[in-house]
Amino acid sequence: MARFGCLGRLCSRKPLCYRYFVLSTIERKTRCKIFLAFRVPASSTSVDYTIGNAEILLQNGFRLREGELVADISERLKRGYVNLDGEGSRVLDHYASNGMLCILKRYHRPEDAVSIHFEQRCSNEITSVQKLRKSKHVVTFLETFDYDGFTYFAMEYLWRGSLWSLIRRVDALDLDTAKSFALQLANAIGDMHSKSIAHRDLTSSNIMIGPGGQLKIIDFNLCKPIACGDHRMHSFVGTYCSMPPEVLLCNPEITSPEANAYYGREVDWWYFGSLLYEMLTGKRPFITDDGASGSEFYNTVARSPSSIDFSGIKDAAARDLVERLLNAVPSERLGSTGGVKAVTQHQFFKGVDTQLSSISTVTDFIDARVFECIKVGLVSRTQKPPGHYLR
Repeated sequence: MARFGCLGRLCSRKPLCYRYFVLSTIERKTRCKIFLAFRVPASSTSVDYTIGNAEILLQNGFRLREGELVADISERLKRGYVNLDGEGSRVLDHYASNGMLCILKRYHRPEDAVSIHFEQRCSNEITSVQKLRKSKHVVTFLETFDYDGFTYFAMEYLWRGSLWSLIRRVDALDLDTAKSFALQLANAIGDMHSKSIAHRDLTSSNIMIGPGGQLKIIDFNLCKPIACGDHRMHSFVGTYCSMPPEVLLCNPEITSPEANAYYGREVDWWYFGSLLYEMLTGKRPFITDDGASGSEFYNTVARSPSSIDFSGIKDAAARDLVERLLNAVPSERLGSTGGVKAVTQHQFFKGVDTQLSSISTVTDFIDARVFECIKVGLVSRTQKPPGHYLR
């Protein structure tokens, strides 16, 4: 089996200790696919991992919230989500936490001139997640291996979905929940920067929700190890509508390569400010107009924070923090000097509960499409187990 240069050296060369059965395709991207899978020991004979309807989960069943009817569930499936009760959440958390349910990220090596660049990004992703394995705010990495011409990353399954999906479901977070989430994210950025890693794409779709409202950052494919003594980066990467002005300047449509535009790890604090704004308002601070040129969008972002609509943020401390994080001048941006300590000492975080008990937003939702794919049985509380399974 062929292996991939520097990436292959990070992949397991030993016989696989686990077997995988793909249940569902979660997402398709240009260079990779993301699957939900069963993960069981290769030597196991007590679990038939080849069954397509995930009967191992049916043995336990997932209860609905008390009082919900079949019609309610049908409606929620149409809406795109299902809300599980405490017992259902605990069962699913059990299988996710022990790695039996996991996410598989499958990369296909491009057979062209960008293959070396692709390998380096994959290598950066593996190395960064391994460096951050002690951080409680970074997705847990399980293993990586090559199989049938593809490279696979196995990582924990965070079934509650992304911060993006939560915000879209509730429109905007209440202030206490936003504060707790923001403190977690600030500490996560501090963890990354302490390991000399810049994420460069901290958006709500790259932040997943775990048990009790604990946030975890995923997708380190665009991250960059920061060399000692040289924090400058030049690549035009990230989510366009959330990019800080110094990254937009690296766009060859705006600035010629000879201008040598660059940026540092303070870009992560800009993304953090954009996230906080989104949590509080349900919208991103900047919206790209399909008819606008790159230069026009840059000019809007470069005038931040004066070009931002703050009418949706009523809390004075929250607005002040967002304004200081979305400062278009990198050296004046909160966090550029003083790092995470300077950010978390802001008045906005005064009295924030770090034990997650201040999170009042319900987060125990599972994507209905995934829910259907794993064919989990729902057991009514009014019936004795195993009860009536809904297909």
